[in-house]
Amino acid sequence: MGGRHGLSGPPEVIAALHARVDHGVFGYARPLASTIDAMVEHLRVHHGWSIDPGWIVWLPGLVVGLNVAARAFARPGEAVLCTPPVYPPFLTAPSTKAVRSSPRRLP
Repeated sequence: MGGRHGLSGPPEVIAALHARVDHGVFGYARPLASTIDAMVEHLRVHHGWSIDPGWIVWLPGLVVGLNVAARAFARPGEAVLCTPPVYPPFLTAPSTKAVRSSPRRLP
């Protein structure tokens, strides 16, 4: 669509893009009620867990989650096992919490 051919995108697509851009928030969005319901149902069906939706802590991204996990499960001076090759923040997240990263290649 568009480009050298001079064709315009469908009005519905253009309107949806404007709606997304007009709110001005470009990071991760808060989960929809349907997302929360799907997570609760998945945990019930696949793991037999009945949870309160308020127990779920939604994080804005993977790197934040890595830092939260390093802080929650390792004390200062302890090591966190990483098995490269991994996404680089897996190696750096522990060090932001005074915890050592301990990369080990698995056979």
